[in-house]
Amino acid sequence: MEFNIKKLLFGFVFTAFNLAEAYHSVGININNNELGSNIELDLGQFRKSFPVNQYFTNFDYLYIESDDDSDLNKQRTIANLFGTGFILKNKLSGFSVVTVGLGMKFIAVNYDSLNSTALPLGLELTFGLPMKTLPLELVAKVYYSPKPLTFGDGDKYLEQAFELSYEIIKMGKIFVGYRDVAIDPSGLSHLDIDISQMPYLGMKIGF
Repeated sequence: MEFNIKKLLFGFVFTAFNLAEAYHSVGININNNELGSNIELDLGQFRKSFPVNQYFTNFDYLYIESDDDSDLNKQRTIANLFGTGFILKNKLSGFSVVTVGLGMKFIAVNYDSLNSTALPLGLELTFGLPMKTLPLELVAKVYYSPKPLTFGDGDKYLEQAFELSYEIIKMGKIFVGYRDVAIDPSGLSHLDIDISQMPYLGMKIGF
């Protein structure tokens, strides 16, 4: 019985140590016209066959409400963007402060009368400042879907984002960012519709 208790305690401590560097997260970001949210789940905490802090699945939502100031009637445009995907993250060989992520998303876009879905491929880079007294991170993301992977009313999809975050408390970050989301409507490949080109503020909590 004593052996089993010791074994159980050892397993608990070992698990807690491994999860200390890997966790799920939920985030929210806002500006005057937009509300965004993100949930990221570490698959290594659900399946022992996956190492922790490497394989993630995520769920995104972006709501946009904007007015056309050039229109005397102040026509309002509503947009909804849903996304879910999978990404593999790991440290860049030889650079412990750089994390590289490779992934793919399923995107559904509703912008005014335009409805489109896409399967963009993505690259994410995270640069961590190597200073414990100043826990800053710079994140750059780009997801691109060419015509063969874009469906409905769209021909191409491009999403870019840049964020600077500060870990204000353990497992809690605040950040500022800028995103650029654009889609090419079908039959009008020379014309981009800018769904979002806005800075934002946000916070992220790990659990």
